[in-house]
Amino acid sequence: RQGMKLAFDGIAAYLKSRDLTIATTGQALISDFAARDSLALQRGTTEALAFLAYLKRFALKKEKKAKTQNS
Repeated sequence: RQGMKLAFDGIAAYLKSRDLTIATTGQALISDFAARDSLALQRGTTEALAFLAYLKRFALKKEKKAKTQNS
């Protein structure tokens, strides 16, 4: 659960750096987009998914992660 919070806060920070929100935390991000129009939500969602796809490139694969932990 803590990992998801960190990821969501990271998304909020990224969207803020792209001037798509004023939120700095995941919870504030939800409130911000809930108060805006659907176009803002759609753009924020598209950017967030692109950011997650970018971050995924740096994640350890499950197989490699298991080997690293056993070493």
